[in-house]
Amino acid sequence: MKKFKKIGILLGLASICSVAVFAESSKKFKVNEKGAKVPYKVLGKTKDGVEIRISLKNPEGKKLTGLPNSKGLGATGELGYDLENNILGTDEYGIDIEGLVAMSDGTFWVSDEYGPHIAHYSKDGVELERISPYEMTTKGRKIPAVYAKRRANRGMEGLTKTPDETDSCCGIEALSNDEFLVIERDSKYPTQEELINAGIVFVKKEVLTDLVKDRAYKHEKLESIWLLDKDTFCVANDNDFALIVKDNVLCQKILGGDTTAEDNVVYPVKF
Repeated sequence: MKKFKKIGILLGLASICSVAVFAESSKKFKVNEKGAKVPYKVLGKTKDGVEIRISLKNPEGKKLTGLPNSKGLGATGELGYDLENNILGTDEYGIDIEGLVAMSDGTFWVSDEYGPHIAHYSKDGVELERISPYEMTTKGRKIPAVYAKRRANRGMEGLTKTPDETDSCCGIEALSNDEFLVIERDSKYPTQEELINAGIVFVKKEVLTDLVKDRAYKHEKLESIWLLDKDTFCVANDNDFALIVKDNVLCQKILGGDTTAEDNVVYPVKF
């Protein structure tokens, strides 16, 4: 079992680092000695072991801050603060990235919890397209307007592509063009019978593992899933920097029923 510290989303050999800790209707951001917000970076390695570090940028080439969106462009009511509780303002191109998928041409797509947005970046990290339920679109494609009405911090999570790269899907991993791996949480949600009565049509599914029973999973958030090889898939949690905000104060985040500090852990699972 490998451990990764301070990494928000893990997908194969590429990852994207979180830049803030969520606290009710606000986010706490780390600010460097120059007063600048820590920018988003894509981290990874090539097949030859060459390290990759790509800073994400808006279409004009300015580094993304991760601050909440401006009003009318994906604003959720969340405010950005530094660790001294100073308000940091908003960012027209702000993005709260949760998922990452690389394309064969070297570009990549990300999914986001603000707007929500789905954004496409060049191999150099420059934004090529943004798809959202707002006017914050660059090529005319939009997410259905109803998504603009969801609760703050409840936007897009994981992201995948079908092997033929013709479709993208949020929150899952593609095994083929019509088979997918899905993270399913069975607490505090409607029962299958209730969903059927509401007219929800189910796809055929097979349970591959129960992480709580099979792997003694204790983390709060299970947010990443990806195919490692033909026999193995991996899942990973999001530990929110192992921090939590209580009474507007950053505190150590502890595992449920334990005294151990939260960590990012990758769980490999055999088919």
